[in-house]
Amino acid sequence: MSLIQIFLMVVFPIILMWSQERVALVKTIGPVIICYAVGILSALLFKSSVDIKTSEFLTEATVPLAIPLMLFCLDLKAWIRLAPRTIISFLFSLLSISICAILFAIPFKGIPELWKMAGMLVGVYTGGTPNMSAIGLSLDVSKETFVILNTSDIFLSSIYLFFILGVGKKVFAKFLPAFESKTNDVLETQISFEKCTRDMILSLILAIVIVAISAGVSFLFFDKLELPVVLLGLTALGMFASLNSKVRNLKGSFTMGEYFLYVFCLAIGSMTDLEKLLSINPQILIYCTVTFIGALVIHFALNKIAKIDADTAVITNVSAIYGPAFVPPVAKALGNPEIIISGLTCGLVGYGVGNYLGLAVAYIVKAIIS
Repeated sequence: MSLIQIFLMVVFPIILMWSQERVALVKTIGPVIICYAVGILSALLFKSSVDIKTSEFLTEATVPLAIPLMLFCLDLKAWIRLAPRTIISFLFSLLSISICAILFAIPFKGIPELWKMAGMLVGVYTGGTPNMSAIGLSLDVSKETFVILNTSDIFLSSIYLFFILGVGKKVFAKFLPAFESKTNDVLETQISFEKCTRDMILSLILAIVIVAISAGVSFLFFDKLELPVVLLGLTALGMFASLNSKVRNLKGSFTMGEYFLYVFCLAIGSMTDLEKLLSINPQILIYCTVTFIGALVIHFALNKIAKIDADTAVITNVSAIYGPAFVPPVAKALGNPEIIISGLTCGLVGYGVGNYLGLAVAYIVKAIIS
């Protein structure tokens, strides 16, 4: 195991997070994409210097910690009390991606690891990259498949994001109702995570305890480490812990979760094998594309039938696909700050729900194509 490699992969995301609010280019591209890109470049340019076992260790260690840390700030009770239209619209987004991932898998059943990819697509489009990473690890998907699937996701979701930030509202406003404000006050919500050393240490300790309990339950019932069981345990305990207001108010827990996610992205990118990557079936991109587009069509069609307004339909869809981080800029583009809280909460719920839903879809697809 290379201690120098661990040091570089641990320090680089810290520098990246520090520069995110200070360097426009970093903020525009996003830390996730930069970490993947740097990891891939390191594998291509310094292949002989990258220790694969070290990268594997980091990928397996970071995601289990990231999941509970990113769930601690979830206010589940508040989300349940949200307006019914927000919850219904969010459920439409979950339903649409699940249906498409299953249906479109049938004509592509010849693709290796297709059932795993179906679950990962559901995960990434209900809670973002953390879910995709967790499900991929729990299903033991190959590193090459993960990279090509993630690359396809970045390509598709980037196009959709530019559309939403540009002319999206005008397009959806043509067939969806207008948003009806329930308050005359301007909602001011600053999305920032104050750094607090004590709280961050407590958050990390609690996350480690949750990882230990989840692993212990797996060993207790199966005499070995069953990753799907561990994943479900991490999600359940993370959401349960968030019900405690003291845990929910720990400052910096979400930021720490993002940090571990960035380390994972850097490590998984460094495991890229160009020869294997180029040999992967191009049908993977086609499957991702039809699944993504189909899910969007069904989501907005269901919102149309339910007469849900355009802003709510967009923000719930964005929170599911991209996670909470993209909610504020999209809400700003829509010119509606009232939907920020709803979007953030839906995104956090997606982190929890997406893991269960993704694994369920994966095994459903496996049963169908077998």
